[in-house]
Amino acid sequence: LHFLAKGRGKERVGNVARRDYFTVLEESDVTEAMVKMIKHKTGRLIVVDRDGRPIGIVTRTDLLSKFAEAFQQLD
Repeated sequence: LHFLAKGRGKERVGNVARRDYFTVLEESDVTEAMVKMIKHKTGRLIVVDRDGRPIGIVTRTDLLSKFAEAFQQLD
């Protein structure tokens, strides 16, 4: 929104993309992913396969949803 407010809505995505990103292996468990997010103070991780190729993104919301489902099943 900062870019839009300054009239820079035509800015290229590559110019505003974050360069500091963190990855997690696809076979990692959700607790490991959450710990990594907390450690690096980020809300998303790029999920990679064993060859380091990106296969998706997991967000804090994705993980919180899984934790919420698990707690609901305890009732």
